[in-house]
Amino acid sequence: MNYKDTLETKRLIMRPLTTDDFEAVHSWASHPANTRYMAWGPNDEGQTRGFLVSVNPGKDYAVALKETGTVIGSCGIYPDANGDTAELGWILHIDRWKQGYGTELGGELIRYGFEDLKLRRIFATCAAVNYGSCRVMERNGMRREATHKKSFWARVDKEWVEGAEYAILAEDYFAESGDRSTTGQSADCCYKTDRGVFRYRVGAMIQRDGKLLMATNSRDHYYYSVGGGVRFGETTEAALKREVSEEIGTDCTIGKLALVHENLFEERGIKYHELALFYFVDLPADAIVRSERLTDSGLVESFEWLPINQLDALILYPEVLKTAITRLLKPNKEVFIKNLIQMQSDCGICSEYQTDWRS
Repeated sequence: MNYKDTLETKRLIMRPLTTDDFEAVHSWASHPANTRYMAWGPNDEGQTRGFLVSVNPGKDYAVALKETGTVIGSCGIYPDANGDTAELGWILHIDRWKQGYGTELGGELIRYGFEDLKLRRIFATCAAVNYGSCRVMERNGMRREATHKKSFWARVDKEWVEGAEYAILAEDYFAESGDRSTTGQSADCCYKTDRGVFRYRVGAMIQRDGKLLMATNSRDHYYYSVGGGVRFGETTEAALKREVSEEIGTDCTIGKLALVHENLFEERGIKYHELALFYFVDLPADAIVRSERLTDSGLVESFEWLPINQLDALILYPEVLKTAITRLLKPNKEVFIKNLIQMQSDCGICSEYQTDWRS
C-alpha cells in the first residue's frame, strides 16, 4: 500500500508521532473530559509512553498546526490485512474542539484512504452521544450504518451507552466528489458516460476592495468559485442568482459575461469535460456573506475573501483566473478566454491551448 508519512490540509500537518510528543499527547490522553468517550484512558504516563513506542508511520499521525507546529491531537487510519477496509480514529485536545479541525483531518484521512491506499470501505465508531464525532463523520460524507444499544463502555462515566458506526464506500466518495449528476440524483445539465462526466456550470466573479470571493471545503483543500451546475431549462443568469443565494445567503445582480472556460481534467479517478461561464456579480451594499454552510454531501463549505495580488500563491481552480483576473476586472472590458486542455490518457501528457479576444 502507498503509505505516506506526512499528510497536509489547509491548516494542519499530520506527521509521524514520536516520543518527543509525550507532553502534548499526555495532555489529552490523561484528561478525563478529553477521553470521556474514548475506548481507552484516562492514561497514566506509562500508558502514554507505551502508545508512543507502538505507533506505525503511515497509519498513526500527530496533528499539528501549520502556522506554529503546535501538536493539538493525533489520528490514525488502520487498514485490515487484505487492504480492503480501514478504521479511522482521532482525538483533539479539548481546547481545540469546535474549530473545524476534526472535520478537516477526517476529510484528509478519508481522501488518503481512498486515493492513496486504494481502500474500498472506511468506517469509524463512537459513542452515539459523542455528537462532535458524529458531526465530523457526517460532514465528511460518512453515513450512520448502525446504532447498537448499550454497546459502548463510557469509561469515565462508568456506564454502557449506545454505540454508533459510520462508514463510506469508495464508490460513494468518488461520486460525491464530482457532482450528484454522477449518481443520477441531480437536475443539473450534467450527464455521465462510460468515459466520464460532462458538467455545465456557472461561476461568480465577486470582488470587493481588491479581494475576490472564493469557496473551499473540508475535503478539497483548494479554492474554487461561488457557483454550480445549470439546471435543465434554466438560463445561466438565473442559475447563478440561485447558486449565490444558496451558497452565501444573499441576493445579487448579475453583470456582464466575463469568462468562458472549457476544461478537460481528471479528479479522484473521474474524468470531466466541463464548460463554465463566469459572470461579474455585484452584491448589495448591506449584504452579509455567509462564512460557511453544510453541503448536501455533508461537507463544510466555507467562503473567503482572497487578496487578488496573492492569488499566485494559492491553489485555485480554474488556474486561468490567476493570470486573467487583472484583465477581467478592468472596467468596460469583456474578455473571452477558451482554455482547452487535451488529455493524453495513455501517456499522461497534457497540452494546453489558450486564446483570448478582447473588445
